[in-house]
Amino acid sequence: MSQNNFSYPYPVLAVGTDDIVPALCKDNVILEPITKDDEGDYVLKLSLVMEDECLNNYIAEGVAEYIVEIDCPTTHYRRCIKSSSKKFEIKLPKREVANRVNFHPLLIARNDFKYSNPNFHEDYENEIFDMDLGDVLAVFNEFHYDFDIEYSNLKAYSSIMVFREAPEGQEEISYITDEDKIVIEMPAKALEQYRQFSQDPQYAPAIHASVVQSALVAVLLQEDWKTHIGDGDYELLWKRTIHYRVNHEEDLKKYRDLTEKENLFRLSQKLLRDPVQRMFDKITSEL
Repeated sequence: MSQNNFSYPYPVLAVGTDDIVPALCKDNVILEPITKDDEGDYVLKLSLVMEDECLNNYIAEGVAEYIVEIDCPTTHYRRCIKSSSKKFEIKLPKREVANRVNFHPLLIARNDFKYSNPNFHEDYENEIFDMDLGDVLAVFNEFHYDFDIEYSNLKAYSSIMVFREAPEGQEEISYITDEDKIVIEMPAKALEQYRQFSQDPQYAPAIHASVVQSALVAVLLQEDWKTHIGDGDYELLWKRTIHYRVNHEEDLKKYRDLTEKENLFRLSQKLLRDPVQRMFDKITSEL
């Protein structure tokens, strides 16, 4: 079996392979929303889905166990959590993780034993394998979290966008997309007016429907979306924030293909919670 360009010399349970039948289901990791405890540390709860009876028996006998390997490239934080349960509650110290953190769930051998499984593919029928401590028995979906994304404030445009004063002499609004947040540069007078009116409940809906949405549409259109955003691995925070939202919010999943320009217009509206409609609702309420 090959997983992530590494071939195992024995059958391994995974998605899309026939080493062991049936294979793991595609949705084999169930994640709950990440939270913070009283100390401000991150708490992640997850459940693994694995129905192979033989492997479950090995776990019950104590010769196999689940693990989640964790690594943070930014801080070099590494940890391996072990459990005989499919459910994990993982605590991550806020001072030791930053940006992207990777999670690798596996089922491994807890000690040396002789491995056979009636669910082996017929090519391995009746074979017995000598397993060593730490050998991989099942590979679950890898996943990651971006800890610099403001998960509690995702639907606020400030999670992906900032306004700042344009250089002296620049008289037009411009958009900068190569920073962690989309930057909208405005001439000094326009920026002062934006800051004044955007904080006023009477005018905020009109600001969102005009300035903010126009900026977001312009940025989305000028980007080169060659692949589905759900398959992307983006460096910039604003792209990763949109990536997270379109993959986790049910009403946005239909717009994941950003190669379709029609999706860009609709996504911009949904990301900003239909600003045009909110503007008309505000105007109507004032009549």
